[in-house]
Amino acid sequence: MTPDTWLGSNAYHAILPLVTCNPGKHLHAGSYFNPACFAPPTYGQQGTLEQPYVHLPAYADTDLGLYKNFHLHESQNVQFRVTATNFINHPLRQFGLAGIGDESLNFTGTDANGNQFLSPTNTNSTTTGKPGFTTGQRQVMFALKYLF
Repeated sequence: MTPDTWLGSNAYHAILPLVTCNPGKHLHAGSYFNPACFAPPTYGQQGTLEQPYVHLPAYADTDLGLYKNFHLHESQNVQFRVTATNFINHPLRQFGLAGIGDESLNFTGTDANGNQFLSPTNTNSTTTGKPGFTTGQRQVMFALKYLF
């Protein structure tokens, strides 16, 4: 279903879902939203314009840099550097990685004969409210810098 056929106009780029309950309430462990709280809007209408606030996974960045200068001569120095990105090695949960669409809603159903119809509930099995993947690993860089 496209906005042209659903709304009769190409002025819209997407069809907004209808919010039927608070998607931030009554969550399972590890979930960030309830996908059952979204439904397709009435034919010819848009869904809820102002979507409720949904708390998504937090982003935490822990970087560390250590530098030590060694004086060789009056105008010559050597600097040893160690920098670490995500030095505590804490992976971050994220939606939408690897193109699996775990943040997308789909209301297209298929019957036994292969005919498509509009489903009253989300049919995207990857949208569970939990992030499908984690990202981020520790990266350490060592450097030696000669200053003259």
